[in-house]
Amino acid sequence: MRILLKISLIIFCCATVSSCMRRTRRKDVGNFTFSFAAYYGDNMVLQKAPQAATVWGYGEEVGSDVVVTRSDHEAVITTVTEQNTWSVKLPPIKETNSTYTITAKSQNKSITLKNVLFGDIWICSGQSNMVFTLDMANNAQAEMQEAKNYSHIRVFTASQETSDTPLTDLKGVAEPWSIPSQDTVGHKPWTYFSAVCWLYGKLLYQNRGYPIGLITSAWGGTAIELWSSANALAKCGIKEGKQENLTLTHSSLWNAMMAPFTRLTIYGVVWYQGEANAGSPDTYNCTFPEMIADWRKQFTTNSDGQTNSLFPFGFVQVKPTTDNWIKVMYTSSIQQLEPVMFAILI
Repeated sequence: MRILLKISLIIFCCATVSSCMRRTRRKDVGNFTFSFAAYYGDNMVLQKAPQAATVWGYGEEVGSDVVVTRSDHEAVITTVTEQNTWSVKLPPIKETNSTYTITAKSQNKSITLKNVLFGDIWICSGQSNMVFTLDMANNAQAEMQEAKNYSHIRVFTASQETSDTPLTDLKGVAEPWSIPSQDTVGHKPWTYFSAVCWLYGKLLYQNRGYPIGLITSAWGGTAIELWSSANALAKCGIKEGKQENLTLTHSSLWNAMMAPFTRLTIYGVVWYQGEANAGSPDTYNCTFPEMIADWRKQFTTNSDGQTNSLFPFGFVQVKPTTDNWIKVMYTSSIQQLEPVMFAILI
């Protein structure tokens, strides 16, 4: 697996140009404590210009004002909705060499995000090859020791959770936004941080020279039906169902581990999945492009148009077992859904 991982990263990247596991859960959802949503935090990356970064959270009183400022920039004022949430779009920022403090103030409280960078945010998702952690990869010790040299890359890992309905916020966080270190990128096997996601982000940073925010939201052994919304599956004639080997219901990972991120302004997605669906390429020929199209629609709509409606979607697949499989993958993803980046293990 180590050799295959290295090969896939080389192909894929070329195509696109702490002692114990830290697990935090929101205790205030429903209580409306003034706070940021679960995936905001110190040391994070927010999306840079030309897009406006979305920042949202929970309010104390419906109709009350929330004032959000970014360091010394002009304040943005919003009000708490009937759902007891507030949201702002920060003015787009091109300056990527500085760190910022984001402050939100209510009538009674002030909360802050410190040491924030502006750059590109990528979400990394899929099954076990995306969960596969850096400490398990080739040259792991050298990679983990070198991580401290990439302080402008920031990493975040969502907890593995399920839900029967789409959630607004994450149920839990496995790794909050962190500056790279031997522990934060190589904690322990199958925890954090994803090797594919880290090495991809590292190559992006080396080529682009500005901050990169990496979010991993993945679960080993999972089929695409779990990561697809009910609407996307319906377009392929798939109704409610269950992945028997994991006893997880269709859309349950979309609901809990991806839908919450759609309010965040992002740059792109990296996807490493397919083995769990290898036995049914004809079905995948529908479900995969429909999932990509649906993710793009949901991220654009829920970010109020800030996430590009054709954001880059890169994916890696293991070596096809039949000519039909590779034909299906090529026609469904490359021809219909550009811009996509496609790599196959050889």
